[in-house]
Amino acid sequence: MELRWVLATKLHGITVSHTNLYYAGSIGLPLTMIDAAGLRPNDVVEVYNFMSGARYQTYVMVGPDGRVEVNGPSARLTQPGDRLVVVQYVLTEDDVEPRILHYNAKNEGVAPRLTFPESHDVAPRPPGSETNRIIAIIDRGSDGELQLVPQVAGTEGAAVELLDVGHGIVLVACEVVSESDKEFLSSVLRELTATRQP
Repeated sequence: MELRWVLATKLHGITVSHTNLYYAGSIGLPLTMIDAAGLRPNDVVEVYNFMSGARYQTYVMVGPDGRVEVNGPSARLTQPGDRLVVVQYVLTEDDVEPRILHYNAKNEGVAPRLTFPESHDVAPRPPGSETNRIIAIIDRGSDGELQLVPQVAGTEGAAVELLDVGHGIVLVACEVVSESDKEFLSSVLRELTATRQP
């Protein structure tokens, strides 16, 4: 077998909290983020900036909780509020299953579709349609099966997707991962659609 550089870890969408031009160059990450990614202090990483397009290499250091800090000359390429991808590649002859983590603008771990929710085109709602909608909330229970949740105070930050299926129905569903999930969602759709027929 031959040695290859392969992706081992990716932190997708993290938001820069602070920059310090004259500090020794590094990227400071919260320890919780470092541990979740399987990184260690002083690990070499590549940083890609969504806003500027800059790409550079630096090393990881433990930063304050909840803050992402870009230090040293890389601060010339970054501003607070910029969204980044931080990746680590490893040289190996083995197949590697990369650890890919997604974050929102608050540096909270989220489902992939919630990393940049503003990037998804949403069709405009017809006037007055907000008052004539049934919302079905589907969640994954402790047994791993999808289930209907009668009332949910809010879905901010949850791993959900909004699907406008017509008849005044909006379905809020978890990511479908199995045939049984598809069957369950289909049955809910059929039931809701039937209740909305004139």
